[in-house]
Amino acid sequence: MQRWVAPLLEPFLRNHPRIQLLSTTKNLPSVSNVRTILGEPISTNSDGSIAWILSPSDLEAFTQELKATTEAKTLSSSAISTRSGMQCVMLSGTSVPAFVRVPPLEGTQASSIQPVSASSTNSQGPSKFIDVGFRIDVTPKSVSGLIRLPLTASSTSQSTWTITNGVAVPVIETNYFVACRALVPNAGALVISCTVTNAAQPEYRLLIFAPTLIDAKGQPIKR
Repeated sequence: MQRWVAPLLEPFLRNHPRIQLLSTTKNLPSVSNVRTILGEPISTNSDGSIAWILSPSDLEAFTQELKATTEAKTLSSSAISTRSGMQCVMLSGTSVPAFVRVPPLEGTQASSIQPVSASSTNSQGPSKFIDVGFRIDVTPKSVSGLIRLPLTASSTSQSTWTITNGVAVPVIETNYFVACRALVPNAGALVISCTVTNAAQPEYRLLIFAPTLIDAKGQPIKR
């Protein structure tokens, strides 16, 4: 079987190389230090989001600069792998019930509601769940040694519940949402600084997306 299938798959595999995307999220008290290190951004949006594109050497130098400062704290770090031109979604967080039925008791408080796990089969529980946390939706594509990154990244959180007629519904807040299209050097990075919209005090996130072409063994391919 392998002798017959391998030749058929070869054109697909050759035209759709593997791409690994490393994603890192950091907390920042301000973006002034990032501007000092990286210089002028390639894009600035009206919502305050700022973007830079780094070469592999610039990414290495920037990584060392971040390690030297105690202000930039890593909140999350993950990796996803896909084929060139194929969409992938990464979720990092939890699932909350779309609704929870609560006893019709006078004075029921939102803080007293106990969430139902996604694996629960409680007949009084919800039939649907909502993903809460960090989400990346990306379709990377290899283009002449570069990697095109059309992506969206967002962070959500549940703040409380609202109760109406014995049904509690979670209140989901969007911490930030970014959408962009960028052409990034292989083993380089797209760096985005964005504002946390629902923070009581000014708060920023630094999102680093580093795509790399890899071989069948997961080793970087230099082009």
